[in-house]
Amino acid sequence: MIIISDVHSNLPALLKVLEFVKEGERIFHAGDVVGYNPYPGEVIKKFREYGIQSIRGNHDRAIVYSDYSNFNEIAYYALKWTEENLSKEDLDYLRSLKKSISFEFKNKRVIMFHGSPWDEDLYLYPEDVDEKIIPDGY
Repeated sequence: MIIISDVHSNLPALLKVLEFVKEGERIFHAGDVVGYNPYPGEVIKKFREYGIQSIRGNHDRAIVYSDYSNFNEIAYYALKWTEENLSKEDLDYLRSLKKSISFEFKNKRVIMFHGSPWDEDLYLYPEDVDEKIIPDGY
C-alpha cells in the first residue's frame, strides 16, 4: 500500500512515485489532486489509470464549486487556470471525490481526511491528535 497526498497537478513528481508501485499495489491519495502545477488533466488520467483512490482536498473542492475566496493570490490564479483547462470528464472526476475514505490496513481501520475530520482547510498538528479526533459516524 502506498499513501500519497497533495499532488497538486505535479505530473513529473507523480510519475516518479509511480515508478515505485508494484503490480497490484493499492494507492491512496489524501487530497489536492489539482492546483499550482500545469498538468491537471494528465494527473487525473494517471489517477484513473492506476486506480488511485483519492479523497477531495481543499483545492479540488475549490475547483468543483468555483470558490477561490480562501486562497492566496498564487493559488487563486493557479486554480482559475486549472478550472479553465479541465475537460468536463476531469471536472466530473473531481466532483466524484468524497470528503473521506476508510480502509483496512494490518487489521486496523484507517480513515483518511484532508485537513481535519471537520474541515478540509484546517491544519492538524501532532499535539491536536487523540482518540476523540474521529467524529461520530465514522
